[in-house]
Amino acid sequence: MLAEHDPLTHPPAPQPVPIPSLLEADQFTDDRGVTWKRRGGGLSAHDLARMIGDPKVTVLHEYLGKLREVPLADRRAFWAEAEDRMRRSPYSGFFGQEFKSEDRRYLVVIAETC
Repeated sequence: MLAEHDPLTHPPAPQPVPIPSLLEADQFTDDRGVTWKRRGGGLSAHDLARMIGDPKVTVLHEYLGKLREVPLADRRAFWAEAEDRMRRSPYSGFFGQEFKSEDRRYLVVIAETC
């Protein structure tokens, strides 16, 4: 019986490491030194669809802690694929948060979960 619980022969299972997300941040500073402050709660699918079509809004896709900018020309296809994934799988989710800089620029972070 003791052998089953011996940490040398049966080490404990590794614990999952949480991946930080910008969706949880009240503010952050990007690589260019711009500070972005969170605006309100999360965005609805309707608001996300509207904002990703705005050329004045920067859109970032966050997945597993990595960020990439979604170019304006690719945003409709990106969102169509996101909606398709959410329809096909109950484990797929896309959540948006709006941020604003001091010079009144807008940024949307869309975090993908699975």
